[in-house]
Amino acid sequence: ANSNSHLWNVVISDRSSSFGDGSGGAPPHHHHGLHLDLRYDPGAGAASDYYDVTFETTRTVEAGEEIWMNYGDGYFENRRETIGIVPLGDDYDRADEMVAEFLDRFDVESEGGGGEGGEDGDPDETARLSEMESLWNDILEDAKTNNPGVHAALPKDVATLRTARSVGCARHALPNS
Repeated sequence: ANSNSHLWNVVISDRSSSFGDGSGGAPPHHHHGLHLDLRYDPGAGAASDYYDVTFETTRTVEAGEEIWMNYGDGYFENRRETIGIVPLGDDYDRADEMVAEFLDRFDVESEGGGGEGGEDGDPDETARLSEMESLWNDILEDAKTNNPGVHAALPKDVATLRTARSVGCARHALPNS
């Protein structure tokens, strides 16, 4: 099975000594001339540059479930020209700090507020929400210019900041997680 990478949603751990440090280094690639039948052989059509590397799931994986692993920051740092900006671990950490600081500034508890007010027509709450949205958009624009990785990790909608604060920006970035 192919794997995807996300820093929060990891179900595979690397058990080899030759790979897994995020350096992008790989063991020798070998072709074995295997011809597997796609109808009967798990892994038929799969390819890997990591021969003799063993991975183990960290929890039970159900049939048909997608497999996630952490490729390491080095994988994404070395591919920014081809795949674009992908938030790294430090970017998510900084995004978590920024969301918490922003919500603290508005005295928003993690259980309430955070962009959901103003529905009852309260002019004070509507003004507060407007101020929050304006300031959050300024923060996003600054991050986009000065730290694209953090910008990519930050929630774009002020109404979702409460959830991002409670689960973390990395997990918040995954729908249905």
